[in-house]
Amino acid sequence: MSVARLEAIVKEHMKAYDPSHDCAHVERGRRVALKLAPPGVNVLVVELAALMHDLNDFKYATSTPLAQIAADNLGPDVTEGEVAQVLRIVPSVSYSKEMELRAAGEWT
Repeated sequence: MSVARLEAIVKEHMKAYDPSHDCAHVERGRRVALKLAPPGVNVLVVELAALMHDLNDFKYATSTPLAQIAADNLGPDVTEGEVAQVLRIVPSVSYSKEMELRAAGEWT
């Protein structure tokens, strides 16, 4: 399953970081994102984006591009459209990016 594969990658990557951004941080974010997801939203996209959110953070970024991680690990049970949504969401999951988008009138 794609979620389990991605979860293993994220756990391996994040284990090197302090408690502010370790595996438990990612898991908390995942739980909150799933809890806040409104009815009708694709919860797989929400979950995958929550899991991947710090892989793109400049402080914790992996050297492998997110699109490559997705291509290598989000198998046939995740559609191209879902992958595209995840890759659109992840770079926007940060306070500084939110402030940038709000200032530009692009925060939705």
